[in-house]
Amino acid sequence: MPEREARPGHRRAHRRPKSAARAAADPAPRSAAGSALRAGLLGFLGTLAVVVVVVLAIRATHHDSAATAASGTSGTSGKGGSNRTSGTGAGGGPASSVRAWASNGGTTHLTALARDVGAVDDDSSAHDTVSMGQDCVALQTDLRAAQVYPAVPERDTQQHWSTALGLLAQAAADCSDGTATGDASLIAKSTTELRSGSTELDLATTRVNELAGL
Repeated sequence: MPEREARPGHRRAHRRPKSAARAAADPAPRSAAGSALRAGLLGFLGTLAVVVVVVLAIRATHHDSAATAASGTSGTSGKGGSNRTSGTGAGGGPASSVRAWASNGGTTHLTALARDVGAVDDDSSAHDTVSMGQDCVALQTDLRAAQVYPAVPERDTQQHWSTALGLLAQAAADCSDGTATGDASLIAKSTTELRSGSTELDLATTRVNELAGL
């Protein structure tokens, strides 16, 4: 009987170390799993933070680009007889602005002045001072309309246009006075001024047609 009682106790003595071994072995894997989970979570949060920063940077870039485009510089619009030039406009560069200038009336003024200059030059060649005086009056009328029209929105073209208007205005005034008084020297002076103005007008017209694609 004592031997039988001792055996169960012996079994329990052998079982206890096994339970203790399991209890001692379990925390290590659990601790490693917890560390791995924390590391994975931190890695995920780090990646998420990078993504958020990138998205915010992209949005900021788009916002700055839109603000820059909206705040494009526009120049002041001058009159035809001045050297001030207007801006390039919302549509783009000088070509689109000159195209708008031409289509909104610029070409009409260029054509009218070229016609008047041709008529006065023909009268001068024919020594017809009566018709010359009448055509010089018509030139003055068309010049006044051209002088109040906005400047060409391109600096070099506007320079030719402004110079043409100045020379032709002087030519028309001398022509009118010369034909009215029969002053041959004044008529001759107006003819010289007319041809110089015509040269500048041709340069302006050529430049406008090139930029506007006409």
